[in-house]
Amino acid sequence: MKISEARQKYLAAYQEKKTGKSSVWQQVSVTREFLEFMKTRQALEIEQLTPGLVEEYRKRLLERVVP
Repeated sequence: MKISEARQKYLAAYQEKKTGKSSVWQQVSVTREFLEFMKTRQALEIEQLTPGLVEEYRKRLLERVVP
């Protein structure tokens, strides 16, 4: 399954929980950023996600928060 398809399913399920609009917007933004990062690493399928890629993304996020 493509990561983009999994993202759409996740967002649809998240919206069904009837969370606030700001919460939904936050999830849209966060998952879009993750998807864009994975595209830069040519990881478009769920099967291509590795712990190393997720750790690389996590470190990237931390660098923005902790100078």
